[in-house]
Amino acid sequence: MRKFLIYLFLFPLVAFAQEKRVLFIGNSYTQYNNLPQLLRNLALSGGDSLYTEMNAPGGYTFQNHTTNSITLSKIAQGNWNYVVLQEQSQLPSFPPAQVASQCYPYARALDSLVRLANPCTETIYYMTWGRKYGDQGNCASYPVLCTFNGMQSRLRTSYLEMGSDNNASVAPAGQAFKLSRERDSTVELYTADNSHPTLEGSYLTACVFYATILKKTPVGLNYTAGINFTTAQFLQQVAADVVLDSVQTWNLNIDHPQPLSTIQVSGNTLNLTDASTNALSNSWYIEGINYSGTTAQHTFTSNGTYQILQIVQNNCFTDSIVFTVNIGPLNVISFQPENIRIYPNPVEHLLFVEADNVFCYSVFSADGKLVLFGKSFNAIDVSGLNSGLYYLQLTNDSQQATLKFMRD
Repeated sequence: MRKFLIYLFLFPLVAFAQEKRVLFIGNSYTQYNNLPQLLRNLALSGGDSLYTEMNAPGGYTFQNHTTNSITLSKIAQGNWNYVVLQEQSQLPSFPPAQVASQCYPYARALDSLVRLANPCTETIYYMTWGRKYGDQGNCASYPVLCTFNGMQSRLRTSYLEMGSDNNASVAPAGQAFKLSRERDSTVELYTADNSHPTLEGSYLTACVFYATILKKTPVGLNYTAGINFTTAQFLQQVAADVVLDSVQTWNLNIDHPQPLSTIQVSGNTLNLTDASTNALSNSWYIEGINYSGTTAQHTFTSNGTYQILQIVQNNCFTDSIVFTVNIGPLNVISFQPENIRIYPNPVEHLLFVEADNVFCYSVFSADGKLVLFGKSFNAIDVSGLNSGLYYLQLTNDSQQATLKFMRD
């Protein structure tokens, strides 16, 4: 008799089709090239619907927004899924004591207004970028600002503190600027003032927000905003690598229920125990049967590989995952659609996945045991597996593929 325990903790897979409403509160870094419109067009090209509004007077600080009638009126509407808050571009990079007195109290005040208007609205702090050559106007008094890297480091620290202090997410546009500069400095992200974004800079930022809000990779989207296609693909990849490889760093899915199951397989019987976090209700769907509650038992009539959908909810959010279990000897026909590629094969450490969409993955050993699972954005770490033949099953809400690979 075969028994084994499996712990599943995956990023949400099934997206429920509905329009999301996003309010941008900021200044010229938001207004340049109409960032909200770029984001909306990206979402449409990916089959999603976003409604956006903004209030972004030039040079505005969080403090200015706390007394701005338009900002206050828009927040008070309370019908937003997300409110994006962008501070004046220099202020969060200043010395910590100054940021603590001139920025953090107003970051908290705006977040409090957002939650007062609607407890289910999510605040996203918009991490901006260091100036191309640092903040030369303040360099002498605070040398850390003399370079892009120094200024960006301070911005990163301050925005992460805002996210942590207010239990909110962070959209790391500044870190995407940093990675883009490191990978290809010929892609110009700055206008002539070395501060504001070019169309490429705003497009990169929109891709960051796409990944942050929709929890999906922008790689492969056909909307380029008129940018050279190769450059647009490069910027899409940069945004995906920054956001989706560090979801915990940016506090994504704060307060969302996180699907989690403990699974025991004994013969043809599957026992499930809910171990989700932040959830008030739980359901599993197996072979068309709905099981609700904290435990479930299902007996399969035949051997095979089966998909299970778990859906969890709380007062504000619904999230879900699809995972795969194998009953009996593994009998899988390996196939590889044209839009999916894995490499290297054989593999020693990281197995890279190239696909049009984000997939959940299940890795089976040759004898049918589930040995690895998770959410695949770019790569799967297989270094913990023993040498041998494995089957990789990739699943999203519209497609499934099974591929063989060898672990060296």
